[in-house]
Amino acid sequence: LAAINCCNKSEKGYKLFRFPMGDRRTKWVLNVWPGNNWTSTEASRLCEKHFENSQFESHRSDDWKKLKPNAIPTLFDVLNPPEDELSRLRLENEKLLRQLQTHELLVIENQKLRDQINAMEKVRQSFLNDNQIKMLEQGQIFHWPNDSIVKALNSDSPSQFTVINISEIPDIHCLHTVCDEYKTLP
Repeated sequence: LAAINCCNKSEKGYKLFRFPMGDRRTKWVLNVWPGNNWTSTEASRLCEKHFENSQFESHRSDDWKKLKPNAIPTLFDVLNPPEDELSRLRLENEKLLRQLQTHELLVIENQKLRDQINAMEKVRQSFLNDNQIKMLEQGQIFHWPNDSIVKALNSDSPSQFTVINISEIPDIHCLHTVCDEYKTLP
């Protein structure tokens, strides 16, 4: 059924009417849902209670309720919607509001994570040389004790290493660099 707050059905003894075609359909839709962008469908129906008695053909021999060709629905109970409908609409609005808030929070969190990833990538690129980055991306990581790293940093080819203060860092993970002469560190 198309009308707000109308639960009448043919099973309850009410006559239902299809929406007409053309200009009359537009008038019906505007009366049923004023100020809304509602569109009637092939299945949309309106019950007899939304038409004044003057809108029906009178003196029919078959006692059938038939609308006049120019009938327009004018009777609607919009001012007092049933409480269960109001409750349903409130719950639906609250749910949509929660979904919107969750979406906004996820967008903000996603941006924070992207910013963190970008910052970590900049640190990684400033800390490691290209060969070390390649080894890290390939997952070739070795665990070296601090004293081995210090010895490597003090070796003859310091250009292959980045100098950092590791005095307060317990055993850390370090990459070996790809070079012609691979040194085995103690």
